[in-house]
Amino acid sequence: MFIDEINALIESQPTKDISYKIQFDNKVYVHNEHQVYPSASTIKVPIALINLQQHFHNYEDISLTVGEKVGGCGVLHTLQSVKRLTLWDTIVLSIIVSDNTAANMLIDNIGIERINEGFMALGLHDTTLARNYYDTTGINEGKRNATSAADMFTSMQYVIKENDVLPEELRQAFFEVMKKQQINDRVGGFFNIDEDHEAEFIASKTGSVTALEHEFGMIQQNDKQLIFSVFSDNWPSNQEGKHFLNELGKIFKNYMS
Repeated sequence: MFIDEINALIESQPTKDISYKIQFDNKVYVHNEHQVYPSASTIKVPIALINLQQHFHNYEDISLTVGEKVGGCGVLHTLQSVKRLTLWDTIVLSIIVSDNTAANMLIDNIGIERINEGFMALGLHDTTLARNYYDTTGINEGKRNATSAADMFTSMQYVIKENDVLPEELRQAFFEVMKKQQINDRVGGFFNIDEDHEAEFIASKTGSVTALEHEFGMIQQNDKQLIFSVFSDNWPSNQEGKHFLNELGKIFKNYMS
């Protein structure tokens, strides 16, 4: 059984801090889905959604200043000549290469308080934005960005299904961005997706910091769809967390073949 294999895999892991919400074959499976974790990069998706919701009428015309460049994922901190970006290009960078500088630009564009209000309006009740990425002062003060597997599953619903948050054309464009996300060696590691075949894709977003590995998204292959949100923490090493997501993806693939 699909879920029995998943639960057996989880039971064999060295951490018990694993949560999921998975939809497959007209069934929804959950395990500690509202447990709150450090969000890492996962909340870049609802941050992008809120920016698009606020500026859907002129998102291609808004130009944002590239502010303080921060390290970690992304490319902006290495591009010295880039001073401004459109809102859309900033969103693309924050998702496709998980650019931390771009994510901070999106946070500053709306403001932390309004983004948190946006989370609540979207029904993301476990999700909190407390600081910018690489805000060392905030980190030292114990400020933590947080979310849950359930909330990021909900975020994915706004990406994959028609809704009243984004105009349909814009929703579809953002969905295409998530399909191009380049950190795809976790759950997607065992899938050989034909990028020229529109009916096959993985659209996902990862989150990774020390001892923590998250991923949520949607897989479509062989006329089957699977929506997943899997969060995990307190791994002895990140490699073990990545291997767990690999093995989980292998189970997904076996049942989608």
